[in-house]
Amino acid sequence: MTFSRTLAAPGYFSLMHIPVLEGRDFTEADDEQNTPVMIVNQTFAGKFFGESNPIGRKVRVSRGREFAVASVVRGIRFRPGVRRAGSTRLRSNC
Repeated sequence: MTFSRTLAAPGYFSLMHIPVLEGRDFTEADDEQNTPVMIVNQTFAGKFFGESNPIGRKVRVSRGREFAVASVVRGIRFRPGVRRAGSTRLRSNC
């Protein structure tokens, strides 16, 4: 399975009218001093966690770095009318 990642700041989902289905948006506290968090879409959550609650679960990504899932969002459109294939994870840029 392939997935893409995008950096996002607190308030991104509200600004883009992307519903947070479970969990929370990024906050200013999501910085390099704290546990890294990521926000995933429904496809990613379903593939990696099935029916179990993904919030707080750890995901090991490139170079062995671990991120905790902070929330699940609906599918994300990066350009009007275009949806990326596969699943998406976002991480804080704070």
